[in-house]
Amino acid sequence: MRYFVKSHFHGWCEVDEEHYNKFVDNILKNATGLKSEQKKDYIKQVTATKGA
Repeated sequence: MRYFVKSHFHGWCEVDEEHYNKFVDNILKNATGLKSEQKKDYIKQVTATKGA
């Protein structure tokens, strides 16, 4: 499985699974300006996975 996150400074970057999970966890725990449903939509916008 390949994991991608969208950086504000570098665009799309491929990361390992550990960094991908930390990125998503950080959004879920620390994006206090977003409601739960908004966080899910934002995560979909800034992450991607490819492969089996």
